[in-house]
Amino acid sequence: MDRPLGLIGVPSELGANRKGTAKAPSVIINQVLPKLGHAIDLGSIDAPKTAPRGSARAKHLKAIGKVCDDFCARSLSPHVFPVIIGGDHSVTYCVVRKLAQKSRMGLIYLDAHGDFNTPKTTPSGNVHGMVLSGIVGKLHSSLLHQNRPLIPQKNIVLIGTRDLDLEEKRELAKSNITLFSPSTVRKMGPSQLMKRAVAITAKTREGFHLSIDIDVVDKKWVRGTSTPSSGGITPKELKALVAEALRHKILSMDIMEYNPIHDPGKKTLKLLEEILILVDKAR
Repeated sequence: MDRPLGLIGVPSELGANRKGTAKAPSVIINQVLPKLGHAIDLGSIDAPKTAPRGSARAKHLKAIGKVCDDFCARSLSPHVFPVIIGGDHSVTYCVVRKLAQKSRMGLIYLDAHGDFNTPKTTPSGNVHGMVLSGIVGKLHSSLLHQNRPLIPQKNIVLIGTRDLDLEEKRELAKSNITLFSPSTVRKMGPSQLMKRAVAITAKTREGFHLSIDIDVVDKKWVRGTSTPSSGGITPKELKALVAEALRHKILSMDIMEYNPIHDPGKKTLKLLEEILILVDKAR
């Protein structure tokens, strides 16, 4: 990379069931920007704090679609490396919808959860659990203004995933998405595993987008998220995965699901700061 980081906040928590992630972009950017040598604050997208719920099987989907439309309408300079700060993970659907318009990209998705539910399989109705379904075209909703896959399943890799709903697990098993569990990260080592992930996403693609849900890290180290999960990777492993990703054709990245309300000691914020400094030094 030879471009400065362009930080964009998307303070939407419409896809989740706990308040707090809407505060994350301002908290993260205010904390980290002064410590970055090559970064530009590109401002934030307006996102409503509340909205009509709509269907209980896909809560706030219409409002999330509007957030996506607003993000997609925003111009992104080719002279910056886009780093999008959410917000809950439904924001990543918006990011991919925008960036896939200009790049034939793969997707490396670090998350404790599969995010492969649909309105038929979801136990909660929370759209942040349907992100990958939307990206591969399984939601089929006019509210999202999309009727085709944004990225082929064969070019998507899930890393650190371990907390799957039953139907979601079955659907992932039938898909062409590659899944690496935390134990596989340890067995292969973060560097080798990321090289393998990049090779998968690179087939017929120009590069890849890296999406980080901070709950990919075990909850013993990360409490500052709405959906902490045990059995995850370590902070050291996360930083090693990111460092290896930066050595390859990474087109953009995002950081999602930080919840400052649940991070009183700011340990999670400190980890996010370390990651962004790592990205900044690699530019």
